Amino acid sequence: MQEYRLALAQQRTKSLVKNRLYIPNPKGHRLFNSSLLNPLKFIITLALLVLIQSAHGQTVRDDVGYTALLDQMGAGTPNGAGIAIGIIEPAFAGKDNPDITAWLPYPDISDISQVTLRDASGGSTADSTHSARVSQFLFGQSDGLATGIAEANYYSLSDFIYNKLVPLTNYVGTLQPSAFLYSLGAKVFENRINNISAISSSADNNATLLHRFDWATAHEDVINLVSAGNSSQSPALFSSSFNSIYIGITAGSSGKLGSPIDNIYNGFRQRPDVVTPMRNTSRGTAVASSITSVLLETARDASATFSNVSPSNTQVLTRNAEKSEVMKAVLMAGADRETSNTRINSFAKDEAGERISGEPEYIADITNYRAAGYATSNGLDSRFGAGQANVHNSHQILTGGEQDSQEDGGNTSVSLLGFDYDEAFGNGAGDANLNSVASYLLPTLTSDANLDVTLAWNLDVYSGDGLFFNALLYDLDLWLYDVTDNDEVLVNASLSSVDNTETISQLLSAGRDYEFRVTTEKNVTALLWDYGIAWRVDQESDTLSAPLTLESPQISPSALSFSASSVPIPSSFFLFITGLFALVVKKHTRQVRIKQ
Repeated sequence: MQEYRLALAQQRTKSLVKNRLYIPNPKGHRLFNSSLLNPLKFIITLALLVLIQSAHGQTVRDDVGYTALLDQMGAGTPNGAGIAIGIIEPAFAGKDNPDITAWLPYPDISDISQVTLRDASGGSTADSTHSARVSQFLFGQSDGLATGIAEANYYSLSDFIYNKLVPLTNYVGTLQPSAFLYSLGAKVFENRINNISAISSSADNNATLLHRFDWATAHEDVINLVSAGNSSQSPALFSSSFNSIYIGITAGSSGKLGSPIDNIYNGFRQRPDVVTPMRNTSRGTAVASSITSVLLETARDASATFSNVSPSNTQVLTRNAEKSEVMKAVLMAGADRETSNTRINSFAKDEAGERISGEPEYIADITNYRAAGYATSNGLDSRFGAGQANVHNSHQILTGGEQDSQEDGGNTSVSLLGFDYDEAFGNGAGDANLNSVASYLLPTLTSDANLDVTLAWNLDVYSGDGLFFNALLYDLDLWLYDVTDNDEVLVNASLSSVDNTETISQLLSAGRDYEFRVTTEKNVTALLWDYGIAWRVDQESDTLSAPLTLESPQISPSALSFSASSVPIPSSFFLFITGLFALVVKKHTRQVRIKQ
């Protein structure tokens, strides 16, 4: 059909020749001589071309690397097949009936019809516009990447918090092992991936809810992608969590600072983790969840040989490639720090995230990564995080394979693409097999290249007494050394003390030997912990090097306030045509005056 429309439009365009534009009336006669309509002819021709481009044009798949992945893998490209996803939504007034609340998509959306939409909370009508747009960019046939998803489970945010999160983490028993709970089937999350395109706050309960959320995320080893919100500072739930993946947008206008709550959730962390090229963070988070579904399908491939297997916290054997820390590191290490996007993805906003009336839409790009005032202590940019998510890059990292550090018996050097999951890292427990340093030597490069490496680990939330008040953020650091001729020279480092990720982006020189390392030296207590690390050496990248940086009470549902991160967007097409018409008329008038 698209090919037919293209041919038809081209045929019509060719008919606009020699200053004659034919405008048919119902009887088929020519109404006007087009000598008076040259400007209009030009505009209509251009409009046709714009519409052609729109029909055949770019989608978000092009800008996040999925088209490149399709070009590489063809029919074997992963699309989220076999992944059941959870979608946690605010309860909005219904699209057609404002007297009801809904978190299920309204039903007349044809391109998500292949997915079974399950109301996991119960009681929703299929009437939510917000949920519909999130779903379309997650697994819709037109705009989603994860078109192979067959089942999506929808929850209202209030139901998730008060009927799942709180009850299933509200146990008592000093040092009670989490395995006991899981033997009873008491799991907070039903799905390995959860999309949370909503933001909320629960006043004095925020700290407790965040502790419970981060504990459940880590112990059930799920991948939670949460929206940054569209204003400069997001509400606490669940954008302030440590163990989720925090999603912003490429325009850089999403939430950057977490809400200050306590000594752990202190508001000092500069977020997001990654961005996507979308107009708002609700849909942007859906795109990130779609990318993650593609990666998780790849990681779970039973025939794959690029990952080791280890027991999860729920005592289930899983591939290390699908661990939440690994997924986070792979997504961040694969992100683009410079972009050339192809589709309109943003509009001007005020401080509250509201659209500024009359301002046009535009294509947002990352062009000044880590510019002055935006560089964070963990190697990121406070506007863009690690950059714009790119599924092609991250897929290459993942399939590059798991590679142990030298201290864990790995090869002398790692490859240019890969990851590692270290399940027993630290200096605690008096275990001689533990290592407090992990070294990864890169092969000698034949040309200059850019290194992107990200280290990720989870916040350790103490839950033995069921109160979830205590948490410990281990302080891991990431270093890059030039070790040519055994002469060790520090090149770069990421040394944040308030984050649970560290990132280095560095231009490497040909003919030199480089090694990146993970260390634990700054921890005031002995630790035995796990981490994920991912890296990519891009010999075609022209990204500049990053500068060296040395630096449970009772909870009432009535206390919770909700909002969503989605903002409706009007089209800019008519603004474009209007402006173009003015320019053409001006030029035409000038030509007439000259002739006179």
